[in-house]
Amino acid sequence: MKQKIYILGLITVLILVIGTQLKVNHFPGAAHVLTLGIVLLVLVFLPLALVNHYRAEGNSQNKILYIVTWITAFVVFTAMLFKILHWPKASIMLIVSLPFPYVVFLPVFLIKTAKMKSFNIYNTVYILLMLAVFSVFSALLALNVTREKIAESHILSKHYIMMERELKNLPGATTLKSGTVKYSDVMQKADELLSIVDETRKQLFTKAEITEEQWNTNPDKSNYLDSRDNEKILFREKSRLAYRLEAGLKGLFAELEKTPGCEKLSSMSPSFFGYKEPGKDESSWAEEVFPGQLLVWVLIDLDAIKLNVILIKREVSAL
Repeated sequence: MKQKIYILGLITVLILVIGTQLKVNHFPGAAHVLTLGIVLLVLVFLPLALVNHYRAEGNSQNKILYIVTWITAFVVFTAMLFKILHWPKASIMLIVSLPFPYVVFLPVFLIKTAKMKSFNIYNTVYILLMLAVFSVFSALLALNVTREKIAESHILSKHYIMMERELKNLPGATTLKSGTVKYSDVMQKADELLSIVDETRKQLFTKAEITEEQWNTNPDKSNYLDSRDNEKILFREKSRLAYRLEAGLKGLFAELEKTPGCEKLSSMSPSFFGYKEPGKDESSWAEEVFPGQLLVWVLIDLDAIKLNVILIKREVSAL
């Protein structure tokens, strides 16, 4: 039995190492391999190893220690998996898992081992060192992404900003041509949506502690672009900006649909914004796009929305 557990442990470690390498190098299949490794570790290898050790050396008084050890491992490794793969609620799980070993496991460990006359004090030192390593690793996970990835996102943002500036400088980009009064309602809806985008960006810039000018020229001035805590501004404030953005999009689509001459643009526009009408039990567009996103990507999404609205205005003004 012990030999089989060793083999299973080796296989589990190999799967985790391979999954880590795939994830670090952004190769496909990384999430599946890491998930398989964590599932094997937490639900198969650790229970078997703990049960085998308990039967060989444990006693009934220490059963609670084995149970708490497994629960701690389950909480910690599950939270790490969620964080590494950027799954929903990962930050909350990491916040719970970080103090869990100190609040739950360590007191049980110290109480139980204090009753063992033959217990080696060095084992306690090893446990404390292990917990310290876990804390450091968890703190690194909390960084979310590398600054290199954020720098790459800045390049995409600059492309959007440059295109927006060029479009605004072209004739007819933001003004109505003669004979296009029938499109004034479409233009009004587009301007209302642009106003909501600008309001949202302004509040997010305040959170990032940068100005729009700094975002356009040197976004690295902010230390908060890797933050994922944007829901308060987008969803929970009184303004509920994310839902207002979605309502603004729907208003623009509806106006395009009922305006003669805009039929083709009306059918194409939702795809510009990755928009589709949600089903009965599906999340709305806003709830699909913004929750859990890095602040830098929320700002880039808003840049893309703004650019697409300007493009629609230009197409309408050319009709």
